[in-house]
Amino acid sequence: MKKIIYFILLVGITPLIYPAAIISIHSKKDGSTIEYTLVHPLHTVHGISKDVNCDVKYDSATGTIKSVSVNADVLSFDSGNSNRDSHMGEVVDAIDYPEVDFQGDSIQYLNNDTLNVIGKLTFHNVTKIIPVKVSEKFDSNDTIFNGKFFISLTEFKIKRPSLLLMPVEDKLTLQFNIVIPKDLKKT
Repeated sequence: MKKIIYFILLVGITPLIYPAAIISIHSKKDGSTIEYTLVHPLHTVHGISKDVNCDVKYDSATGTIKSVSVNADVLSFDSGNSNRDSHMGEVVDAIDYPEVDFQGDSIQYLNNDTLNVIGKLTFHNVTKIIPVKVSEKFDSNDTIFNGKFFISLTEFKIKRPSLLLMPVEDKLTLQFNIVIPKDLKKT
């Protein structure tokens, strides 16, 4: 009976002695962006979303990021041309698939300022595992993550839009800049 009581006390008091080291940090809206670049033989289109949501799970005991979640509404991207943005919403079926979502759960620190994040990108109701190289920078109060990666429109089952019977390139470039309101280097 004493062993059971000791076990219950140990299980009950352990969280008080060793609090959970994993903290969740949400990105700042100001400064966090995702930008796409789409190339057509006649011109290049850039669209940017400033409505980006990112959550980082950070282990303050080890000083490492354990996971990251990033998403944005596909209709939040602005190319500077509302007609083009409306058509882009139709092409990616934004009514049925309103978000682009990345869930990174394999994070490897390559050096002091570069990470390799492997995760699941869901876009147009298709999920693909992709690697993303991420640069990590610190300023006085924030940690800034940025990087670039490429996806294939056809792999995500998106019909390539055309202009003058010429389709855009299959490669879509995505760049991101995520601002976390905490200097993770100091934690």
